Amino acid sequence: MKRFLYLIKKIFSLLIIAFLWESLSIFANNQILFPGILNTGRSLIEIFADKNSFIIIFSTLFRGVSAFLISLFLGSLLAVLTWKFKIISPVILTVVNIFKRIPTIGIIIVALIWFNVDSAPLMIGLAITLPLIFEAVAGGIDSVSPDFILMGEIYSPAPWEMFKSLYIPLIFFYVAPLLPSIIGLTFKTVIAGEVLAQLTNSIGGEIFLEKIYLNTSKVFAWIIIVLFFNWLLESLFRKINLYCRKLCLVI
Repeated sequence: MKRFLYLIKKIFSLLIIAFLWESLSIFANNQILFPGILNTGRSLIEIFADKNSFIIIFSTLFRGVSAFLISLFLGSLLAVLTWKFKIISPVILTVVNIFKRIPTIGIIIVALIWFNVDSAPLMIGLAITLPLIFEAVAGGIDSVSPDFILMGEIYSPAPWEMFKSLYIPLIFFYVAPLLPSIIGLTFKTVIAGEVLAQLTNSIGGEIFLEKIYLNTSKVFAWIIIVLFFNWLLESLFRKINLYCRKLCLVI
């Protein structure tokens, strides 16, 4: 019954959005300024009718997921190094705080200057996401109770065994709920980098190209595709998170 009510609410929300969308399109009375649902739907069909579109979507997804996984690894590694080696923690914290405070557009412009067009979007996603991963993992390490640490020292005297059996599960429970939102942010920043880099065979590049030709319905269509895959990635990570939490509880 709850699932049925949830489905009804979703359908009702989509109908309201569709009504507002079409109303704004009629009010604008200009398909270049605000295309209607039918024109955007035709553009979606045209996109998926082109076989090259699947290469474009896969390329952007690959960059987004790669940026996320690299930042997950590097952010976790830096957080562990900060916790383990206090002598280098001020340096790491300073660098991370600098990246966190630089405006996103500043990171994008510098990345476009320093890196080639193909690698710049990935580096942009990495630079935006890494501080978030670092802070999440560092927060997870700091949240470990002293009582748990004392218990771990009794049952797992070896440092690595203690870290594996105590810190990793607790960090996971702290960080995992944040990962779906972070992967969504990574995907969006990578696409922003592709737009400014005017990268061919990318979603961002296609959005930029259609904007030049004032083909707003195609821009809307690509945005819908981005929203769908963003939702898909976030949902996938939530499912993985839920499965891993259940697995940890069983173990």
